[in-house]
Formats: sequence, C-alpha cells, structure tokens
Amino acid sequence: MVISNEEIKLFWNNELIRYTKDDLRKFKFSEDTIQFLCAVGLPDKKLSSKIIFKEFFDADHFKEIIINNDIFIIIGKHTDVDTSLIVKLDTMELYTTRDLSKIVFINSNIKNYLVFEQLYRTQSSKIKEPFDDEENLLFVKNLKTIFSGIDSKALEDGTYWDGVLFPYEIGLF
Repeated sequence: MVISNEEIKLFWNNELIRYTKDDLRKFKFSEDTIQFLCAVGLPDKKLSSKIIFKEFFDADHFKEIIINNDIFIIIGKHTDVDTSLIVKLDTMELYTTRDLSKIVFINSNIKNYLVFEQLYRTQSSKIKEPFDDEENLLFVKNLKTIFSGIDSKALEDGTYWDGVLFPYEIGLF
C-alpha cells in the first residue's frame, strides 16, 4: 500500500511543522529525509499531542545525542511519558528511548512512521465498542498484513508497533 505525501498532509489537516533544507542539513539527515521533511514535515504540536500523544520539535529544538557510539537526533517526545523520539543518523531509522540507553525500534524512517500512524488511527477508529475478541484479532491481522508490506521490521518482537498491537491480540481492548 502506497500513501502519498499529499495523503499524509491531508490526514494531518496540513497542520505540519515545516522545515528548511539548511536547518536539516546541519544535523546531517539523509537527502531523502530532508526532502520528505521539507515537502511534508512533522505533525504540529496542537494536533499530534491530541491524536498520537507525541510532540515533534522544530529544527531549532533538535538535539544530537550519542547512544552506544551511534549518533541520534532527538526530533520529539511522547507527551504522556518522559520518552524521546530519535532518528539514528547512519540509517535514518526512528526509535524511542526513555533513558538514552535502551532504544526501541519504531520504523525504518520517518515517513513510514507517519504512514503507520495514519493507517493505525484510521483502522482502529472503525472498531466499535463493546470490543469483540474476534474483531480485534481481525483488526490486528489486517493491519499487520498492510504494515508488513511497508516496513516489516517494525513488527518484530520488542518493537514499538509490537507493543501497540499486542493488547488487541490478547483481548485487552
């Protein structure tokens, strides 16, 4: 499944932080990442904090950190817990970390993350209460099928998305 940049912008009601190439090049992001962030951006704080409980920063607030000899850029944080959203510079993979020592894989790149959030939010909004175990399992199965075609690494054990989908699989929702 391919979701265009325009579809991503529409999903976020065009309430996106805009970046410039010069701001992003200071942090040595890949050209693909720079092009995506300049063309689309990241969700604005007002909207993202309500929908996905994350706050993305403007480039002035990005920060370079080193974890286990790898260079990362902090691009945002979770709004409900003290956890950072970080991009690994040599791969452009997106991770989350609480204490800057243990990192948890989210997606292979920022665009895939926004696509996953869009698909997850769109699909999960179709589940009606009371939640039914069979419906939950079908939801997870369908979403995993779609996700695996986009970024299969994001579904491996112990990843962010594994943790998001697991409660549906065991009937907690």
